[in-house]
Amino acid sequence: MDPNEVMRRLPNLRKLRCISVDSEDCCHFPSLECVSRLESLKILHYGQSFSSCKFNFPSNLKRLTLPKFQLPWTEISRIGSLPHLEVLKLLARAFEGVQWDMKDGEFLKLRFLKLDSLNIEQWNISSDCLPSLEHLVLQSCKKLKEFPSCLGDVSTLHSVELHWCSRSSVNSIISIQEDEGFKVHVYPREFDS
Repeated sequence: MDPNEVMRRLPNLRKLRCISVDSEDCCHFPSLECVSRLESLKILHYGQSFSSCKFNFPSNLKRLTLPKFQLPWTEISRIGSLPHLEVLKLLARAFEGVQWDMKDGEFLKLRFLKLDSLNIEQWNISSDCLPSLEHLVLQSCKKLKEFPSCLGDVSTLHSVELHWCSRSSVNSIISIQEDEGFKVHVYPREFDS
């Protein structure tokens, strides 16, 4: 059965976990526009990059997990503009490239952000991004040298967890934390300075 037809038959679907495997044309991912009530989406992808595909995520989406999509960071704005997104997990090469520039007005409702096994080296945040962020987790983002100083301006931020990150990124978040007072948890402990 055509995946788009399956989606059309499930207009009230609220939670979806699916696996995408490469075929001849990697852009055969089903359209999600017809599942307008979808609130939670986890897509596991196996195969080539989705860089040539365009995604239209439902605007009611609150939770999104994306691993292995290998999208360029320029595509993140589609996710950042989702008006109700509260939880975002970008895992195992979900996005490719060394620099992530968050733009004005993105991720306004995001409360939880997890970045795991991404090759990001530089992360730039506009001063009005992430105003609702409470918890940040970075795992195995070993190339990231430092955290954006704007994280110190996020008054809702309670805690940051770092798992197997570079010593320089640990030192940078600790220096921000000393001024702002949120909790920083570093694993393994020997990276804690």
